[in-house]
Amino acid sequence: DSSAEATAAGGWRFRQVLLDPRGDLAWGIEGVVDLTESEELGDAVIRVERVGAVGD
Repeated sequence: DSSAEATAAGGWRFRQVLLDPRGDLAWGIEGVVDLTESEELGDAVIRVERVGAVGD
């Protein structure tokens, strides 16, 4: 499962559920891709805001 939505500050907020060996899908990562800074640097600028159990 993954999703992305636009932010007011010119970025994409994302959430990605991580696949674990048992297939529980209990963990995920959330953050923001800064589109403006990525364009300036020519590389993806990603800020991880949270890694943890899904639904917390």
